[in-house]
Order: sequence, then C-alpha cells, then structure tokens
Amino acid sequence: MKMKYLAATLVLAFAMGGPALAYSQADADACTPDAMKLCSKVIPDKAKITSCLQQNRSQLSPACSAVMSAKPKSKGHK
Repeated sequence: MKMKYLAATLVLAFAMGGPALAYSQADADACTPDAMKLCSKVIPDKAKITSCLQQNRSQLSPACSAVMSAKPKSKGHK
C-alpha cells in the first residue's frame, strides 16, 4: 500500500511540474521507477526528486535519462 501511495505522489509531482514547467504523464511514467529506486527518501518534494535524479544521471534508465535531458516545455506553450 505504501508503494502505491509513493508512486501516486511521484506521478503527481512530475505531472504538476512547477509554476513554469510541464511534464507529461509519459515523462512521469518514465522516471517513477528510477525515482522510487534512487530518490525514495526525498519523495514527495518535487524539487528534491528532480535534483536527486540529476545527481544520479549515470544510473537512470534510458527513458528517464531522455526526460531529464530534454528541455521542459513551458506551461501554456507547445
């Protein structure tokens, strides 16, 4: 049950992004396993999750690495 709660929190953190960033559901899905494995201690703090993933870039899955390397889209712009 705790794992489902953490996964849901992480997906929401990525999907909501910050005031200026937008992450898709696919982005959240790509990075959730890595965040759970590498950054579980900082969940649900979105800024700390992002920082942790960046600090552990060499250990990321190819899918999450692509998300972390891509320039995030601004909300409201396509």
